[in-house]
Amino acid sequence: MEYAIGALAPTTPAELAAMLCDAATRGRTIALAGNSTKRRMGGPIEPADAAITTSGMRNVIEYRSEEHT
Repeated sequence: MEYAIGALAPTTPAELAAMLCDAATRGRTIALAGNSTKRRMGGPIEPADAAITTSGMRNVIEYRSEEHT
């Protein structure tokens, strides 16, 4: 993954929530990604103040199949 800014990588949902809350409180834009394998498929990438990747969150805590149809 290549970001012009350092990417934050939370390892728990609580860490992710805190990072998103901090960005919102400060009025910062974020680039949110999973493992960034498809990062450039959607066209040009808008600049962001912070990058957050969920690649460090490797365990599925809850999965509701009815929400993924």
